[in-house]
Amino acid sequence: MGQVPEQPTSPFLDLPASAHLHRNDLAFAIRDRFPVSPGHTLVVPFRLVPQWWDATPAEQAAILELVDRVRAELLDDHLRASALPGVPRPDGFNVGFNAGAAAGQTVEHLHMHVIPRYRGDMADPRGGIRHAIPAKGNYLASPIEAAFRAAMELHDSPARPLGPALADLLEHPETARADLMRIGSEIREALEAPAMMDDDTMPWTAQASSAPVETGSKRILGAVYVSCAGRGGPHFGGPSAEMHIVRRALGDVPLVGFFAGGEIAHRHLHGYTGVLTVFTSP
Repeated sequence: MGQVPEQPTSPFLDLPASAHLHRNDLAFAIRDRFPVSPGHTLVVPFRLVPQWWDATPAEQAAILELVDRVRAELLDDHLRASALPGVPRPDGFNVGFNAGAAAGQTVEHLHMHVIPRYRGDMADPRGGIRHAIPAKGNYLASPIEAAFRAAMELHDSPARPLGPALADLLEHPETARADLMRIGSEIREALEAPAMMDDDTMPWTAQASSAPVETGSKRILGAVYVSCAGRGGPHFGGPSAEMHIVRRALGDVPLVGFFAGGEIAHRHLHGYTGVLTVFTSP
């Protein structure tokens, strides 16, 4: 007897019906597991076809109908608040699909991306779908590799300032966590007494100090940390992981945290990031 050919599979079809945000007779919508932005959604046909041109006209129409429903939900304040608490109203959308490995397709099952865009989510969005958001496209690469590759393409110029461009790289959970740990470490090193700075037996990441950090002339009086509601605590590995990192960095000082739709630092409004303000004695 001849061997029965292996049937193609799709990770989208393995999901339970409860994961479907919307559906019709020929297609369904789900959240992307590796979202480029809050609310990033995929629309997938029930029939396993690799590309748009393999779908029937009826399937194509069903996909586009769900694209409209996803967009309408994200623009409706009440529906969005229920589905994605804390996520602001999108200011625009990128909609499209990858067709073929050369175009970046990694799952051989047609899926349409609906990517909400927010003012400030990258320094210069001109060109839209012609340019992938740095460090977001290749979710199969390690965070450090993706950030490094994107950083190699950055150029400091008035049209694309290096600072905001580097901020785009920090949107991946692991790189965001590592950067927050680095910032906390630098703040503590700048404020600690020299004797404590030389003590490598108690790194700040392992144990928080039990009293406010004191120096020869300054001490931390307290801090305020504002984080983007679009990413939330799970972005750092748990509901309170982000605040725990800050707490370890600063020690046992008054610390207040907020979620917001945008963060202000140095007269600029940022999105999908965090702003830490530390208050010290004179």
